[in-house]
Amino acid sequence: MSDACRSEPGWRRSGQCADAACVEAMQDDAGRILLRSSVQPETVLRFTTDEWSVFLDAVTRGDFD
Repeated sequence: MSDACRSEPGWRRSGQCADAACVEAMQDDAGRILLRSSVQPETVLRFTTDEWSVFLDAVTRGDFD
């Protein structure tokens, strides 16, 4: 894996990430789900586990297709 596609410790990327513009995710010590772009890693979105579950359910149902 090239340095451009390498994530910081704790952050995870999809194996489908083909370039340096990837979505990264991690769970913090409080249990929140954190998301960021590898292009702008200083901007982090934070979600509770309940919010994340609602989002994943919507994706599974195809609400965003």
